[in-house]
Amino acid sequence: LAQRYHVYSQKISWADHLNLQSKVRLLMEKLHMGQAQILNLNQEKIQSSQRMTQMDHKMAQMDQKMTQMDFELTETKRELLVVRQKVTILESTLTHINQLRQPSILRAIMVRSIQMVDYLTY
Repeated sequence: LAQRYHVYSQKISWADHLNLQSKVRLLMEKLHMGQAQILNLNQEKIQSSQRMTQMDHKMAQMDQKMTQMDFELTETKRELLVVRQKVTILESTLTHINQLRQPSILRAIMVRSIQMVDYLTY
C-alpha cells in the first residue's frame, strides 16, 4: 500500500510538475509579449518625443520669422510716416504756391515790391 501511495503521489507530483511547467511557459510567453509591447511603446514614445522636438524647432523658426516680419513692418510703418509727412509738406507748399498764383495776391506782392523799391530808391 505504501509503495502504491508512493507511485500515486509521484504521478500526481509529475502531473503537477507538468501542469506548473506549462503554466510557467505560458507566463514566460506573456512576459516576453509584455516586454515586447513595452519596447514598442518606448520606441513610439521616443519617436513621438523626436517629432515634438522637431515641431518645437519649427515653431521656434516660425516665431523668429514672425519677429523679423514684425520688425520689418514697424520699419515700413516708420518709412510710411516719413513719406506722409513729406507729402503733407508738399501739399502745403503747393497750396501756398497756388494761392500766390492768384492775381490779387500777385498784384499785392508786386505793389508791395514796388513800394519797397520806391522807398529804397528815395
